[in-house]
Amino acid sequence: MRSRLCLRAWNPLRSKRFEQPAILHDISLLGASMATHAGVQPGQWVDMEIPVTGCPASAGLPDKLVGRACVQRVSNGPEGTCHVAVRFGPSLAENTDMATYMAYLLGAPAQPVFA
Repeated sequence: MRSRLCLRAWNPLRSKRFEQPAILHDISLLGASMATHAGVQPGQWVDMEIPVTGCPASAGLPDKLVGRACVQRVSNGPEGTCHVAVRFGPSLAENTDMATYMAYLLGAPAQPVFA
C-alpha cells in the first residue's frame, strides 16, 4: 500500500515541533511502516494523520485517522530517507474507525460500526 500521511513530533535538537510527510508502505491494526525524511528515533512518540482514501462514504469514516504511535525501528533508506516502523498507541490501535478502515483494506465490505 502506498499512501501519503503526515508525521508530527518534537525535535529535541532544535527544541521545537516538526511536521514531515511520509509514504506509508504497510499498515495493520497494530502499526505501520513508512519512508520519511523525519529524523525520528526508536522510543519516540509521533502524532500521525492517516488519510482514509478509497473507502466508501457509506462507511461513515472521517477523512483521516489521527492518533499517536511509538517509533520501533529506524533504518537508512535511499536519498536521505529513512524507513520507520511504528506501533500504534491506543488512540489508533483501539479505534473502531481504524478497524473499519482495515476491514476495507482487506477486502471486507465497509459498514459503519453503529448503523
